Amino acid sequence: MAVTRSTPLAALAWMSLSVMASASETEVVLAHFKEDLSWLARIPKDVKIHIYTKGALGESSVPAVEASLERLPNVGRESHTYLSHIVQNYDNLARWTVFTQAGEPSFGYRGHRSGGGHLLAGDDFLNYLTPHPSGSRFVYTSVVHLPSMNHLLRAAYCINDGLLEGGIVDACPKDASHWTPWWDVNDFRQFVFSKAETQHGEDIMDFYRKFINPSHTGDEVTAFFPQGARFAVSRETIQRRPKADYERLLATLSQHDDSYAGYYMEWLWSELFLGHKQPCQVPTKLAPVSHSDAMHMLTLRFPKSVERHLSSDRKLSASSGCTCGGLSGGISGGVSGSISGGISGGISGGVSGGISGGISGGVSGSLSGGISGGLSGGISGEISGAVSGSGCICGDVSGDVSGDVSGGNSDGTSGDLSTTASSTTVTYSRRRTTSTQTTTTVSSTSAQTTTTTSSLALDGEVKIAGVLEVEIDVEYVLAQTVVEDMFKRALAASLDVPLINVLKTTATLRGFSPALRRLQSLNTARYEVSYEVMVPSYMDVDAVIEKANRIAEPGSAESNLFRQVLTQTDGVAQVRQIVAKVPAGKVEITTPSPEAEEERSWTGLVIGGILVFLLVVLVVTGAVMYKFKWSSENAEPAKTTLPDEAEGFSNLADIVPESNASIDRVKVDLSDKAAGETSVVPPVDGVAQSHMQAKELEEFIV
Repeated sequence: MAVTRSTPLAALAWMSLSVMASASETEVVLAHFKEDLSWLARIPKDVKIHIYTKGALGESSVPAVEASLERLPNVGRESHTYLSHIVQNYDNLARWTVFTQAGEPSFGYRGHRSGGGHLLAGDDFLNYLTPHPSGSRFVYTSVVHLPSMNHLLRAAYCINDGLLEGGIVDACPKDASHWTPWWDVNDFRQFVFSKAETQHGEDIMDFYRKFINPSHTGDEVTAFFPQGARFAVSRETIQRRPKADYERLLATLSQHDDSYAGYYMEWLWSELFLGHKQPCQVPTKLAPVSHSDAMHMLTLRFPKSVERHLSSDRKLSASSGCTCGGLSGGISGGVSGSISGGISGGISGGVSGGISGGISGGVSGSLSGGISGGLSGGISGEISGAVSGSGCICGDVSGDVSGDVSGGNSDGTSGDLSTTASSTTVTYSRRRTTSTQTTTTVSSTSAQTTTTTSSLALDGEVKIAGVLEVEIDVEYVLAQTVVEDMFKRALAASLDVPLINVLKTTATLRGFSPALRRLQSLNTARYEVSYEVMVPSYMDVDAVIEKANRIAEPGSAESNLFRQVLTQTDGVAQVRQIVAKVPAGKVEITTPSPEAEEERSWTGLVIGGILVFLLVVLVVTGAVMYKFKWSSENAEPAKTTLPDEAEGFSNLADIVPESNASIDRVKVDLSDKAAGETSVVPPVDGVAQSHMQAKELEEFIV
């Protein structure tokens, strides 16, 4: 690469390039520090490329493309670069200018010094090169509330699934449910405050009114922005503001290597060019949840997209070394090997079913959630990588502290800090030769686990149950399946348990008040919600019970998460109140011991044996009785006439059964009573009658 210094020929070349740039339809402006620029070879030939570098530019990193190069002092981050281009070229801007950091465009963001190209899932950098009739292309991937600096992140910026938004890339998602809940940036807020204070700068609202929107009189503003500061605008859009506005901003950003204003500006480019507006539907502003809770909400809300994200990352892991995209650690891939990354709280990866770092997102136990617990210098966690042994950082809070990422300020003060720009021009001729790009394959000696089943393993030995009464405003009567699914997801989110662990939710409509006024469109519905939740074995039961009971406490994190899920359901406008009708309590799941099972088995066998024995006895007894009855009914009636003499009684044994021993032993003396008397013995009718007759005979004889 030959560098042309300040000579008349160089000046002529610079002038010709400027004329070409002004005549071009599209120009790409890159804020460069030390990124590899080989990806520029994919940009069409008719697009002009202007590289502003604040660091070293190796010849090996520049492909065979035609581009102009200009060196700038390492101050003000990428905002200083963009403003420098606008001020220098205000009168001869291209019809369409794409402003971007110099890192290769790719999905999401992996963090400080870890790459990531700030693209929404399904988007392509080439889409920025085509002029849009509106005069701009902003793909809003984040929202910031000022002055609190609380954030939202777009789901398709955190989960790499082009189908999440139906395969269409628009400036905004289709509805508010495709954003995270509002989450608190914690230490990052203090970091930016400290920057502004030490550099004697304005706080964010004063800066906004001074440089961006002087007519704004309110105390707060919600700003939509593309995280990573990539956007495209027309010449007319830029020139709506006078050049002096850009010069004032440039002067502020030129004073410090890591200017506080650089963080502000990443949030405010859309406000600067397009004015204040709310282009997208966003969740209701409630008390912010923690960053980890916000990210975990996405894993619960979009489980299929999470599976596709992880599946895609496993396929790419051998070459990329990272599964990414800014889910702030909400998901860790089910890949063997502990993967940790993360800044200030960080993320630890799932070890084939292990749970490390906090929240189980649960795909067969391997979607464990190590959720980033904080922000270190403005970077907010990540998805831990899906390659064994590799760590990557994903996700940031807009203006991350990496000054070396597309805009300079690496390691604090590298580069020329003078306020005078040292400008040189280099022309790279575009050749037909194909540059060779080496792809490094990251291999691992440990086995790769590819479990992605959505049938999560339900574990735990204790259930909790309770009853809530929830009053909500709805636009129309919700279907019962929608209501119960909504409450199920809300419980899972607020209790921080996998969705499958919410065993039962029964929502009963106890009251419905239609809108009273003709212009009022909201109805009030009151539901009684009973639930049962299996507490995962890795969680403390008492802690989960406390979480469940805090759902009814206004302002608690659990209540806010519960409300966020409800309000992000189509048709639900707001949550009025939540009352714990039956506080959550423990329901033991008793599992019989092997000894008890064995004892019950023996008891069953004994009882069964006794029943069989009794049945046999009954059958035998019945058969015997039937036999006797049958014999007696079929016998010839025996009629015996007693003679006057004693020999008429000599056959008593024939009348009475031989079994009656008392009768057998009777000595009958009939000598005094037999003369002249005759007695007729009635027919014998069975055994019972024989006994009776025998007794009468005994009395008679005596």
